[in-house]
Amino acid sequence: MMHSNKNWHMWVGKALWSLAALAFVLGWVSLLRQQLVFSLDPVAWYWNALVLGVLAVPSKNSANCCKMEEPQA
Repeated sequence: MMHSNKNWHMWVGKALWSLAALAFVLGWVSLLRQQLVFSLDPVAWYWNALVLGVLAVPSKNSANCCKMEEPQA
């Protein structure tokens, strides 16, 4: 049961980090083009990246704390 919970946290963390990185890149694209991307300005993209990155931290930490150690021979 703990193993599936660890996998769930790991995938949520990876998804949030990926979305944060995508939002950051879209913020740069919006800034360099001087246009809105999907009707959002660069500041909105950067705030989205910040919030998603902050939300990803607890799931990453909870997945790391549950690491199963290898049995030693």
